[in-house]
Amino acid sequence: MKRFGVGLIFCVMLFGFPVFALENTATLNGIVYDKFSGEVLSGASLTLSRDSEALPVRTAQTNTFGFYSFGRLQPGAYMLSVRFQRYQPFTVRIVIADSSASVRQNVYLTPYTARSKALVVEGQSYSQKEHLISSVELTQQMLKTVPATFGEADITKTLQLLPGIKSSSEASSGLYIRGGSPDQNLVLLDGIPVYNPMHLGGIFSTFNSDALSDVRVVKGVFPAEYGGRLSGVVDVSMRDGTREKISGNVNVGLIASRLLLEGPITDNATFMLSARRTYFELPIAAIKAVTTTPELPQYYFYDLNAKVSLALSENDKLVASAYTGGDVFLYTSADTTLRGNLGWGNTIANLRWTHILSPSIFTTVSAYYSSFLFSSDIDTKVSSSSPFIDVLNLFSQIRDIGTRAEVQYFHSDAHTAKAGIEAIYHRFLTLTDSFGQNIVGYVNLLDASRTVSALELAAYLQDEWSITPSLDATIGLRTTYFEQGNRVRVEPRVALSWEASDHLAVKGAFGVTNQFLHLVSRNDVTILPTDAWFPSTALIEPAQSLQYELGAETHLWEKEVFLSVQGYYKSLQHLYEFRDDARFTLLTPAETLLTEGKGEAYGAEIFLHKRMGALKGWIGYTLAWTWRTFPELNGGRPFAPRYDRRHDVSLVASYTLSDAWEIGATWTYGTGQAFTLPAAQYSFSLNTSQGSYYVAYPQIQYTERNGGRLPPFHKLDVSITHRFQWWNLPFQASLSVYNVYNRYNAFSWSVEYQTLSPTAYSTAWTSNIQQVSLLGIVPTFSLSVQF
Repeated sequence: MKRFGVGLIFCVMLFGFPVFALENTATLNGIVYDKFSGEVLSGASLTLSRDSEALPVRTAQTNTFGFYSFGRLQPGAYMLSVRFQRYQPFTVRIVIADSSASVRQNVYLTPYTARSKALVVEGQSYSQKEHLISSVELTQQMLKTVPATFGEADITKTLQLLPGIKSSSEASSGLYIRGGSPDQNLVLLDGIPVYNPMHLGGIFSTFNSDALSDVRVVKGVFPAEYGGRLSGVVDVSMRDGTREKISGNVNVGLIASRLLLEGPITDNATFMLSARRTYFELPIAAIKAVTTTPELPQYYFYDLNAKVSLALSENDKLVASAYTGGDVFLYTSADTTLRGNLGWGNTIANLRWTHILSPSIFTTVSAYYSSFLFSSDIDTKVSSSSPFIDVLNLFSQIRDIGTRAEVQYFHSDAHTAKAGIEAIYHRFLTLTDSFGQNIVGYVNLLDASRTVSALELAAYLQDEWSITPSLDATIGLRTTYFEQGNRVRVEPRVALSWEASDHLAVKGAFGVTNQFLHLVSRNDVTILPTDAWFPSTALIEPAQSLQYELGAETHLWEKEVFLSVQGYYKSLQHLYEFRDDARFTLLTPAETLLTEGKGEAYGAEIFLHKRMGALKGWIGYTLAWTWRTFPELNGGRPFAPRYDRRHDVSLVASYTLSDAWEIGATWTYGTGQAFTLPAAQYSFSLNTSQGSYYVAYPQIQYTERNGGRLPPFHKLDVSITHRFQWWNLPFQASLSVYNVYNRYNAFSWSVEYQTLSPTAYSTAWTSNIQQVSLLGIVPTFSLSVQF
């Protein structure tokens, strides 16, 4: 009965909302498209002015689906101007006959073809009003500025170069946003949650840049439309597919190749298909053929994106999108007595219907599926002639089936309101079949039934309110009901933006967020991916975050350079980690293995960005502190998590030599990772019936948890790109060099011992620090062609 009451409230909030919005007023609305591809353009700036006046009377931006609306207009003639980065400005005269008229004006913007012209309009995005203090739009130009990692342009590697966003190591594509771990980020692909957005242990992300159109990141207080995570949002949209003609792109690199194919199906339908696959197994096979190291494993990963868009009418559009991708790891020992087959990956599917209910009301309804699974099959045998025996067969999965509905109401220049509801059915499954489970220790972490399900319901309401011409606010409220533990949480969100002058804006925000899903890592098993998702229960509280942020933004040198300075504070409650003395057995529930703690993060960020001219790039600096406190860990004293980094610096630059040549470089510096450092060693004698003996190896005394630091990290990457015509087709050749000055940055330190002149009653040894480094200098080459 309680669930029915909560659902009834949600429905009233959503479907009762448009009833109050229907008014008989003059409205101008439409959708902004790319003229050639037909892609909708979100975030385009629109200005409406009287035909006889130069000053604008109204301003707006297109929403995620390219829709805009000006309501409550007086009859008369107007000039509508539309601007968007990398597109030619567009102006059209609009006549509104009477106060009840509704005028539909779709806009088709023409992209600049000459690169010298495209550079001029990069600065136009600065004039777009953005109420949120920490929202970042990652453009294709920013992505192209950064040298590709191993020939692969990666959005997460680019995001890690922004202030406030860090990586845990040089081989990680995980995003640590303002003191939060990667599982505290809501990662969306076409609005669908992706639970493991990484390949190869984090070196690459699951996002194929060829298939993407927009990337939005919110690294602080995010709007009420987002929920279920604590730290940040990465909202990625796939491209719809061009309406112009069948076209595509092929990219061949040293370790991976990509294919993009898109075009019209009919006059009202388009498609997009993108694929990527690595071929690490080919050089490994070559090495095996000529060396005596046959134990090298075989590994590859793949991604497949697909999308079909169908315009049902002028007001209706149906979109179906899907993604599947995974990692495959195969291993056979030299004596063929041990073999392993491991795989993990994501699968998502989404069906979305957008409908323009009225000239000022835009609605979306979607149903989706999202799954992440990990499976392993490890077998062994006594001899090469013996049959294989299972060591570990493991299958774990988190699966979501959800639906979402949203209404956006463009009430007036002062108010744009949005309301929505969402229902998600979570299912967690872990199956283990192994005679060696007590040895390996990787067993079911949920409960004896090995399957847990949970229903999550959420509703939100928010308003973008222009209080005065210089003061804007985004005010939102989100309410969530979670079935496990029968919990209800209310989350207020407020963001303010004050235009102090034409060149200075002051912004601040406050928000409360809750996370009902937990990801906890095992530290005692290192040979397998041991992260396990599980829900909040009657004993496990949802994690909660309170965030505060304040900053200022300005433009320098005639708006050629954008400068932002921000400060933030975040408190975290109900965080969970496994206890140091946790013992993993088959029927042990997770609640008895975990310990609860809290955390806090605070810091300051500086971002200096130049988008205009032949030289483009940015400088980012972050000064940050991140702490965790668990009563049962580290003696109850606060400690820094591994990804805490006091100083973080990024320098990114690209220079356009001509239409055919471009060079780029990035330099990064960061404080070394926190880790538990060996501080002292000691030995003792062992009394037995045969006498006293010294222990063969010393015992180690460690510092407090993560009390040491690795050496600082820094490296330089460079790239050079050449564009040319061949067979009347546009080609692009790219040469990238990772870690140009070949610095071996420390990934980890360990203590190694060497025994010297042992005797029956004494042992001498020497110890030294061994450093593990992952990557030195790595050159890569790729060649792509468009058709």
